[in-house]
Amino acid sequence: PVQIAEPSWNQIADEDKGLAVETRTQLIDRYCDTNTLILGTHFNTPTGVYIVGGRIGKSIRW
Repeated sequence: PVQIAEPSWNQIADEDKGLAVETRTQLIDRYCDTNTLILGTHFNTPTGVYIVGGRIGKSIRW
């Protein structure tokens, strides 16, 4: 979930780091403030989050 606030932070499984950042950014922009529940397969419990905008940037609401 930290990559919602920092989509440019890559991790070891990102084979194409540029594409990973682009894909995360598109997902975040598309679903921010839409009240869409995002179910991440690698999130700890609880696994569902909502992406919300703020003054500083994007964050999650459990």
